[in-house]
Order: sequence, then structure tokens, then C-alpha cells
Amino acid sequence: MRISLLALIISLFAITAHAQEKGQLLLGGGLLYNSTFEGDSLTETSQYNLAAGPFAGLMVTQRIAVGFQSVFRLDYEKTIDKENDFSTTRNIQAMTVGVFGRYHGNFTDKLLYIGQVNFSKDFRLNGNTPHPQIYRLNATAGLLYFVAERVSLGINVASLNFMSETQSNIDYKRRDFNLDYNILNPQLEVVFYL
Repeated sequence: MRISLLALIISLFAITAHAQEKGQLLLGGGLLYNSTFEGDSLTETSQYNLAAGPFAGLMVTQRIAVGFQSVFRLDYEKTIDKENDFSTTRNIQAMTVGVFGRYHGNFTDKLLYIGQVNFSKDFRLNGNTPHPQIYRLNATAGLLYFVAERVSLGINVASLNFMSETQSNIDYKRRDFNLDYNILNPQLEVVFYL
């Protein structure tokens, strides 16, 4: 039993990956979790973010894919004021829907680098209405490793992000631009090439 299991694992990793063919479908999903805690003798703040969602695309060339994605996001933050015995919480649930373009480049047959550009819009799922209008433009870089001929595991390690938020009922505008290195909290994904 151990020998056959070991042989199966070795054969999965020994298959060369020629999955990026024009006309193939990509089906996959990603997951990102991040948590932080800050505290001193007067205040404590704990925060966590969870993002998960599917995507689907089409290889339009052997290197380039285009597609649609949706991401469910949960952002939670709790601040405790110890001096005044008071706490506040912020809980945002949102769905982001958008389109992407992805470039696949090979280091080896099984290890690829990817560059992806996303354009998306947020839809707030909770809280008071009217909700803010939020648009995002992101460029990400990452790696894919083929664990089987048509299955890869991915990790996105850096992203360049732009976000535009407007809220018409209070004449509020916000623009954010940042470079994010996700080395310690990378976004993980699984991609099936059909």
C-alpha cells in the first residue's frame, strides 16, 4: 500500500505540464486570510480579513487567459478602550465582481510565473444604505506549480492596488494606491485547466 501511494505521488509530480493551450477553460478559486493585533495598556485592536472566491477564464493564446472572478470579503475589526471600558466593532461583508487578464510564463514545465490585471466593483452586503461605490484596479505577480497535468497550485506574492471610493449622500471621496508584498500572508489558489 505504501509503495503504490508513493508511486502515485511521484507520478503526479513527474508529469510535464502542457496545460496552457489556446481554447482551454480555467476554473479555480483563491483564498486569503490576514489577522493583526495591536495593544498597549490603554487600547487593544484586533482585526482579521478573509477573502475567498471562484474564477473562470479562457486561454485566448498559449500564454494569455481572460475571465471573470468574484470574491467574498469579510473585514472585521474590534477596538477596546480599557481606560473608558468601551469597545467598538466594524464588520463589513462585501462581494467583489470583476474581470481579469492573466499572463503565464514558464520557469520550467511545471513552475510558472504569472502576471494578472483585475478590474472589479464592490457590492456591500451589509450595513447602512446607500452603500459606497467602490472600484478596484489591481496588478498581481505570483507563481503556479503544476501538481498534475491539468491542476496547479498558485501563490500571489505581490500586488499593486488602486481603489476609488465615492459616497454621494455625504459627498465623500477616497483614493488609495499601494504596493503590497504578501510574502508572509500570500493569496493561495487552485487552478484547473480543462
